[in-house]
Amino acid sequence: GLGFAQAASILDGGIVNGASFAAGQPISGGSLVSIFGTHLASQLASADSIPLSTQLGGVTVQFQNGTTTINAPLLFAGPGNPDLINAQVPWEIVPPNTTQTVNVIVNVNGVASAPKAVTVGPFSPGIFTVNGMAVVVNNADGTLAWPAGSVQGLTTHPAKLHDVMIIYATGMGAVANPPADGANAESAILR
Repeated sequence: GLGFAQAASILDGGIVNGASFAAGQPISGGSLVSIFGTHLASQLASADSIPLSTQLGGVTVQFQNGTTTINAPLLFAGPGNPDLINAQVPWEIVPPNTTQTVNVIVNVNGVASAPKAVTVGPFSPGIFTVNGMAVVVNNADGTLAWPAGSVQGLTTHPAKLHDVMIIYATGMGAVANPPADGANAESAILR
């Protein structure tokens, strides 16, 4: 018999900030997003190089704004309940400091989903967490600023007054010299 691939389907409200997972909020250019749905991936695939590829395991994600279509850099695609894709929103999908509705289309092995509308705004901050604790690193010693002994095998300690911290976040908005889509931030410094 003939087998037919089922088209991917993005859940309503299924395109969210990749750190906060806040539903109903805009996403922003350059940020990391999570896309939830069904039939979004036929196999587990994760990025293994920088710059990030726009194809993983037969999956591509397109952001469309009017006549502009940009393939998104991908970090992860995997089946599950629901399926999950982690991607970077192309920096240039909307002009800086504007809010617009764009469409997202997931292609799996050449079969496209229906477009799903999402609002892209100037910023949409979210802080990455693990077990409910923000991923914050003490710049002086490189340890996680978490309660002492909270992660077996890792040195952790609370932040002290005047410590300089690095907070892992996404969706902070436009930057003066944005890196190319999928590139690391250091590439923008070197330009």
